[in-house]
Amino acid sequence: MSCFINNEWIKEQELMLSIIENGSSKGDMPAWKDKFANDEIRCVEIYVLSFIQ
Repeated sequence: MSCFINNEWIKEQELMLSIIENGSSKGDMPAWKDKFANDEIRCVEIYVLSFIQ
């Protein structure tokens, strides 16, 4: 299982937002854009960022 937070995965907030919306290229994380509204996706982004700040 891959690490939830690592420097390769979180280089920029735009990349993280893209991964949350579209899923990861390796398939480790599913796409959420069809399941969550934009404000909910932003909340997920803020939650993940809280682990590294």
